[in-house]
Amino acid sequence: MALDTDSRRIYKGVASRTAKNGYRPDLRADAVSRVSAIRNSQRPKKDSPPTKLRGAAARKAAEKASGEA
Repeated sequence: MALDTDSRRIYKGVASRTAKNGYRPDLRADAVSRVSAIRNSQRPKKDSPPTKLRGAAARKAAEKASGEA
């Protein structure tokens, strides 16, 4: 399961493979959602944006701290 492969193609492959191999049709959606969860876990995480200072007092404290350092 390469990450550059289209998600729809992977899901279609899982659904058709389970259908051809005689798995229960009511479990097909569960198999696709399981593959989706695995695929999401393999995706690299985004960097979180820097936290914003909220309020005048917080900005003033940050300026004071950066002036001391």
